[in-house]
Amino acid sequence: MSAEKELGFIYIKSTLFNFKVLWAAIKSVLLNLLWITVGFGAIITFLYEGNFLERVCVLIGSTLILAIVLGLPCVLLSVVMLWRTLKTNEEKEVFLKFSVSEKGKAIGEKLWS
Repeated sequence: MSAEKELGFIYIKSTLFNFKVLWAAIKSVLLNLLWITVGFGAIITFLYEGNFLERVCVLIGSTLILAIVLGLPCVLLSVVMLWRTLKTNEEKEVFLKFSVSEKGKAIGEKLWS
């Protein structure tokens, strides 16, 4: 097996199959998406007519639904984009030497950098 394919398998194993890295990436992506989801959630809430408690529930529910709908594709896209932007084997090896939280943060911030 070539070194490129071997690094690819190691990358997938250390990101997608490592819960701690994936969790750090999800947190980072959701923090970056927070202003979008809350903004759209507020718009949906203002369009809804109801008492205060109903509006709060609509705001929280719509924000959570939007975060899930937008967040999961963003995490997967970030994982793929990060691997594709690491051009040389040296860059890939440096990334694989990062700590768990550094890997998650690098993956989660890829779409916004």
